[in-house]
Amino acid sequence: MNPNFTQQQLFDFVDLAGKSTYAAGKDLEIKSERKDFIEYLFSQDQWSYLDSYTGHTKSAGQEIVRLHGEIVWTNSYCGGMTEGNESLSNETFTFLIEALSQPAEFQSKRGPAQYKKDNW
Repeated sequence: MNPNFTQQQLFDFVDLAGKSTYAAGKDLEIKSERKDFIEYLFSQDQWSYLDSYTGHTKSAGQEIVRLHGEIVWTNSYCGGMTEGNESLSNETFTFLIEALSQPAEFQSKRGPAQYKKDNW
């Protein structure tokens, strides 16, 4: 780990950045240089966070955190709707945003270890 920051500082920034971009539903989306990609950028002090993904019912993306312009953490993710359930995508993403917005009880960079609401 880079000696210029602690694991807790990284966790706190990633948690804040994630909750301030896609999960917040705010218009922090930036114009991507890559066709069909959606990107969110969040910066605070010397930290920056870029979330870049493509797709809808099946998607993949990557989060990149930089400190003083140097990459210090990355995360790749992917997921999608199973065949025949594509019509549930809007409800699924609404639930995902809600889950990602929850307080993390442990050092997760993608929301709580478990989240349940109604039948979800």
